[in-house]
Amino acid sequence: MKILYNTVIAIETIQKLEQYIEKALAAAEPTRKQYINKAHITEQALNEYLDRVEKEV
Repeated sequence: MKILYNTVIAIETIQKLEQYIEKALAAAEPTRKQYINKAHITEQALNEYLDRVEKEV
């Protein structure tokens, strides 16, 4: 009986952890998108700069 009780407690704990992880991932999504956007803009700017430098040479 104790094994069954411990199993139920473990399952409940895992479910709570899953909920916590889902909330954390949802909260982090806007930040992740911002970093991806900044990286894309930085890459574009670098490519434009390299194109200009290449044309000058």
